[in-house]
Amino acid sequence: MADPDEGSACQQAEEFAARNEAVVTNLGCVSLATEDRGFRVTVRTTGREATASAEAVLEPRCTFDPPKPTPDPSEPTPDPTPTSPDEGEGEPDDEPPVVDLVCGGKSWVIDPESTSLLPSAADLFRVRLSN
Repeated sequence: MADPDEGSACQQAEEFAARNEAVVTNLGCVSLATEDRGFRVTVRTTGREATASAEAVLEPRCTFDPPKPTPDPSEPTPDPTPTSPDEGEGEPDDEPPVVDLVCGGKSWVIDPESTSLLPSAADLFRVRLSN
């Protein structure tokens, strides 16, 4: 899995802290230095003096079936069935890769030609507090 966007995640942590009358401390918001993907955030309340830290781990919720590989043109292929002169002419259809995702039991078909229905981050990942 690619590294999550630290700037965006930490900005969200700061906004969440502010809504709860707290600020992110100078220990800040940092990416976890483990095989888990996520962040560690330390906050301090703005009222009574209290400090707390938490780790949020991002867990993928999806599995996918990658597109079928395109055959290698250097490998021998069987001779095609003969066609009439006007059959089989024109350019072959280049179909875009389609990826079938299953996220939390819901099936998504990702087609690069159509971005009208794409899963959200909440469909793709679950956030688990680990600490």
